Amino acid sequence: MSASRPTAWACVWKGRRLQHRGSADIPSDGLVTGSIQVPGNGQPILLLNDHQTAGGYAKIATVISADLPRAGRLRPGDRLSFQAVTVDEAEAIRRRQEQAISGWIRAIRPVRPAGGIDLEALYAENLISGTVDIVNGGSDLPLV
Repeated sequence: MSASRPTAWACVWKGRRLQHRGSADIPSDGLVTGSIQVPGNGQPILLLNDHQTAGGYAKIATVISADLPRAGRLRPGDRLSFQAVTVDEAEAIRRRQEQAISGWIRAIRPVRPAGGIDLEALYAENLISGTVDIVNGGSDLPLV
């Protein structure tokens, strides 16, 4: 399947339609970020950050939390595949990802050493070309 027209909250795939055994509509129940729903048209929808809290379409899978950032960056025409994992495997993958991110954060260093900015020179410069008095409506800025 290829992703097309991703939005802030969902990614709709175009590809071979999935066929429902019965009705596409089911009683509404809770959704989580990463749920993959299949509405009546048979085109799966991946629910991302701004998804609704409940839905009444069949859910066929949930993308693990460690893969959600990658899913959110999908562009039209991108291809993807799925692999079944257990809850324990998904949690282990997420823990490894969090450890890697923590390592990157610990490795962040300042670009300049502390005190590397010449504050005297900065304060001596005219960084504002004029002032506006919002209370009294005055200004020393020229009208353009």
